[in-house]
Amino acid sequence: LWDLQEGQCVSKLVEHSGFIQSLSASPDGSLVAMGLSGLADTDGNRVAVIEVGSGEVLCELKGDRAIFLSTGPWLAVRNPDEGTITKWETPDCELIGVVEASGDAFAIDPRDILLAIWRGKIIELLDIETGASLAEVETDSESQLALEFSPNGQYLLGIGHSGSVRDPATVMIWALGDSR
Repeated sequence: LWDLQEGQCVSKLVEHSGFIQSLSASPDGSLVAMGLSGLADTDGNRVAVIEVGSGEVLCELKGDRAIFLSTGPWLAVRNPDEGTITKWETPDCELIGVVEASGDAFAIDPRDILLAIWRGKIIELLDIETGASLAEVETDSESQLALEFSPNGQYLLGIGHSGSVRDPATVMIWALGDSR
């Protein structure tokens, strides 16, 4: 954690020798979720939910990427091994929902209603509660790097490559219109 006024690191939450796939802060700033991979001491990837004040790891969840939802104490975790996005209540780390959805990138709209999943050349918008498919868009990207909703929820942004990761990345923006 950084003191922005002083420009100094004031606390290290978790030291990790593998890759950090994602980092997300809870809406109130009291929790951080870190998606960790490359773990030699476990049987796969995990998401660590950490209390910011104490640095205590509250739980570790199976998955590699996590996003805190903006409307409450909920965390969405991608588990690529099972092809799911799981929804957890924090800080108790209680499982409250599962959506069958696999993809290389995912995002949740600011109202916590839509789940966007990018798999292959298709981005699919799903109802976050039921997993029902609401819309699809085809891209020309072979490799997906990131997916994000605009803060007002009116646009979906994606970054991908049309060939190898050595090719220039393309930023794509879609107006959601009635899909919202």
